[in-house]
Amino acid sequence: MIRSGSELVGRGKKRTKVTLRTTIAFLICVPFVYPFYFLVVTAFKSNSDYIHNELGIPHPFVITQFLTAWRSVDLGQAMIDSTIAATVSVIVLIVLTAPAAEWCARTRSRRKSIVLGIVAVVWMVPVIIWIIPLFVELSVVHLTNSDVVLGVVYGVANAPLGLYLLYAYLADAIDPQIREAAAVDGATPKRVFFSISLPLSLPVLSTVAVLGFVFAWGDVLIAAVLLQSSNTWTVPLAATSFTSRMGIALQAEAAAALLSMLPLAVLFVIFQKGIVRGLTVGSGR
Repeated sequence: MIRSGSELVGRGKKRTKVTLRTTIAFLICVPFVYPFYFLVVTAFKSNSDYIHNELGIPHPFVITQFLTAWRSVDLGQAMIDSTIAATVSVIVLIVLTAPAAEWCARTRSRRKSIVLGIVAVVWMVPVIIWIIPLFVELSVVHLTNSDVVLGVVYGVANAPLGLYLLYAYLADAIDPQIREAAAVDGATPKRVFFSISLPLSLPVLSTVAVLGFVFAWGDVLIAAVLLQSSNTWTVPLAATSFTSRMGIALQAEAAAALLSMLPLAVLFVIFQKGIVRGLTVGSGR
């Protein structure tokens, strides 16, 4: 079959556009991929290999840094502490945001706009402004150095994000006529929430839960202020303690960072489809 010149020109332009987009996407990814590559190759190198081959592939691969990282800063206990704080964070986040989002979705008065406006303003306040006064108040009542309290703080700090995500979904996904019909049948707002809104919002709830867990697992600032004792340190604090305890132990720090990332990698692999579905639900995709 003989193709016309215009068809060949069109195909050529299309290939050029695809190549250009791929090149641009690759260049955009480089600043994000390079640090991870550097982290991985550094974690598997010996000291001499790192000095003479800083950016190259490890030769040979060494795993002693991982054993050092695990034992020196008790990384296993730190993972348990991080899991406690992150789990409490997710529970507090869901308990706070789900009923609040339901109330905003069914309320049509100006009170809803006022509440959402206040939440937005509070959300924009930098952490560094409120974390020191909070530490002072918690110190007075002896509630610092607690992973549970840290988890509660995480849950409250992430509540604005969870509220807006859930509210945007509930306001769009559930027709007001469904609520009115349920009310006519005698269903209370509580019954509507548990029987209709909550089951329908499970994809977004799972996304909010995962995002809250990831934030709690990776936070350094809030944990560094509220956890003064090394016995309650979370993973980021334990992983960064190599610099202060052992001078500059770059390979051990890189190994500790990789070990601390493994639970999050597993989490994203398991809940990847749910996260994508929760973020794109209601967008027509």
